[in-house]
Amino acid sequence: MTEVGRAYSERYRYIYVDEYQDGTDMQEHIMNSVARHRDGQPYNIFMVGDVKQSIYRFRQAKPELFQGKEKAYREKTLPGRVIYLNQNYRSFYEVLEACNFFFRRLMREDFGGILYNEEVQLNPPDGTEKEIREDRKVELLLGDLTAPEDAGEKEGPEDAGEDKKEEPADEDKKEGPEDAGEKED
Repeated sequence: MTEVGRAYSERYRYIYVDEYQDGTDMQEHIMNSVARHRDGQPYNIFMVGDVKQSIYRFRQAKPELFQGKEKAYREKTLPGRVIYLNQNYRSFYEVLEACNFFFRRLMREDFGGILYNEEVQLNPPDGTEKEIREDRKVELLLGDLTAPEDAGEKEGPEDAGEDKKEEPADEDKKEGPEDAGEKED
């Protein structure tokens, strides 16, 4: 730790980081440089983030920093703990169910690096009505969406996936290089 880092670590009791899923290597280095350390590990950093909302990879954001910390805290290889903030106070139950329907199918560890399960899914607050009301029903008009584990087992419509292209009529055909010199002006 540098002298400047040590001075700041003594000055600030805690470091709070929001949107940690969009942190970069440089930000991580700075944060660890001014953090208080015990047994060689920073211990006074409070990070909040949601890797599902990571949108800044184009500017070198590394959501894997977030994922690595989550894993290390869960496995107790770093001091700290994970608290899942999975209660959603802003949306009706029907909207949460629709989101969870898609997220469970789209977000997987082997695709996007996120396991979308009961631990992280969007839930209404405890005690909230959990029955879908007809007046707030979310209608999904998307056709057949199969879960990842079902992928490839179901057949779609007979012509799904086939590119049916009609041959253009003679008058619509484009002129090829061999025909280019034959035209009169």
